[in-house]
Amino acid sequence: MCEWVDRAVSIECYDQSVYQGLVSSVDSTTSAVTLRNIIRNGQPYEQNSLSILSAQIKDLKFIETTPPIQKFAEIQSSDTSDEKEKSSHKKENKKPVRVVRANTAVKVNSNGEQKHPSRRRSNSFTSVDLTNTNYDGHNSPKRFDQSRRTPKYRQQAGQTDCFDVSVESCMGDFDFQKNLAMFNKQQVYDEIENGRRHRATPKKPDKYKHTEMVIKSKPVRQIELTNDNESAEKVSYTTGEGLVVPCISCEMRDKLFAKAAIAGYTEQTRIDMVGRNTSDMVFQLIGGSSRLNPQNNHQYPTIVLFCGHHMQGTYGINCARHLANHNIRTVVFTPPSSAPLSPHISRELSLYDLCGNKRIDRVEDLPSGAVDLIINCLDSSTGPHYSRNNWYRSLSSWCEASRAHVLAIDPPLSGCSVNTKWSVHIGLPLPLPTSAGQTYLCDIGLPKKLFSVVGIKYQSPFGNKFCIPLHDD
Repeated sequence: MCEWVDRAVSIECYDQSVYQGLVSSVDSTTSAVTLRNIIRNGQPYEQNSLSILSAQIKDLKFIETTPPIQKFAEIQSSDTSDEKEKSSHKKENKKPVRVVRANTAVKVNSNGEQKHPSRRRSNSFTSVDLTNTNYDGHNSPKRFDQSRRTPKYRQQAGQTDCFDVSVESCMGDFDFQKNLAMFNKQQVYDEIENGRRHRATPKKPDKYKHTEMVIKSKPVRQIELTNDNESAEKVSYTTGEGLVVPCISCEMRDKLFAKAAIAGYTEQTRIDMVGRNTSDMVFQLIGGSSRLNPQNNHQYPTIVLFCGHHMQGTYGINCARHLANHNIRTVVFTPPSSAPLSPHISRELSLYDLCGNKRIDRVEDLPSGAVDLIINCLDSSTGPHYSRNNWYRSLSSWCEASRAHVLAIDPPLSGCSVNTKWSVHIGLPLPLPTSAGQTYLCDIGLPKKLFSVVGIKYQSPFGNKFCIPLHDD
C-alpha cells in the first residue's frame, strides 16, 4: 500500500463524518490510515495528522486531480499567431494562480465551450496549481469561451476564488503582538513633536466673541456701603458680570426712599417703575415673543396676581395693567376688606378696570384651568398680615394644586408663605432667606447722588436691562 502515500483520499466514517486529506502513511499491522492536511466536514481540522482505523471507515475514495492545462494549451494553440503575439506581452508581467477544485473535470466540447459537472462540496478536496502560465482566470473571456459570459459562471467563479484555498495557508495565525512590537510609537511621537517645535508657523490672531470686549477696561468695582452700622448682616450678591451687590437693611431703604421723595421722586413714580420693569421680566419668564405673537392669540398666557392693600399690592396691580395692555389674560385677586383703600390702590384699580380684565375677591372665583404664572404681592413687612386668615390658607392650597411657578414682588424679610421660585428686589436687595427662590433686582431709576446721601457708593449693575438676576456670592 505504499502507492497510497501522497494520494488525496476522501474517507466517510460510520459516525457521519467525512475526512479529506493526503495519505502520509499506511500501517498494515493495525489497519490504520494516517492523513495530513485534513479537512473534516468541509472545515480545516485542528490537528496536523489523524489516524483512522479500518473498522471506522465506511467508504474510502481516491480523489483524482486532472489539471486542465493541456486542454487550455490545445485550445490556445489553434489561435492565430497574431493573437499569440498580442497576448504574450501581457502574460510576461503576470504570475497567475489557477485554483482548481479536485474531483471536478473540465470538459471541452467541439464548440470550444467548457462544461463543469455538478460539484459536491462535502467530498471535494482543494489544490492550488502554480504551474499554469498560460491562463488567467480574471482575464476577459475569449470568443471560444461563451460560458464565462453567463451570470451563473461568474457566480461560480467567485465562489471558487473565495473558498478553494489551500488548508496550509489557513493554519497559521497572525501575531499582532509581535508586529506591534516592531513599531516604536514613542519615537514617532517624539519626531512629530520635535518637528512642530522647529516649524515656524505664524500665530493666528485671537478670535473674539461678539459680546467680548477687545480693549481691556478697568477692573470691575463693587457697590460699597460707607455706613457699616446700617448693614447688620454681611450678605451680598454677584451679578453675571462679576459686580458685587451688597444687601441693605429695611431702615436704610426707607431712608433712601425718604430722601428720594424730598428730591421729587414720588411714590407714584416708584410704583410705575416697579410695575413696568417687573412686567418686562414677566414677558421673558412666560416665553417672550413666541408666546405674545399676535398670530398665537389662541394660546395667550394666563397670569394670576395676588395683591394686598399695601404698597406691594400696588406694585402688583400696576404690573397687571401693563400685562393686560399686551393681551395677556390677567386675574387680579384682592382680599376682602371693609377698610377704605389708599389713594394709590384706588387709582391703580380704577386704571386696571379700564383694561377690561378680571378682578375677584373670593378664592372660589379663581381660574380652574391652566395658569402660566402666579405673582404674589400679598406679603409685606409694613402692611397688614394676611397669613392668619382662612382664605389665605385656601389660596396657598390653590397655588399648590395649579402647579404654576410663583413670582414674589418685594417680599418681606421673613419670606413668603407661598412656595416661591423668583423674588424681585427694588433698588438694592434685602437679606432674604433661601426659601425666597432666585433673586432678581429691579431698577427703579433713582439718581446716583441719592445713594451717596445715605452712605452708599453706588455703581449701576443693570447694563442694558431693567431687571437682572443676582447670584449668591
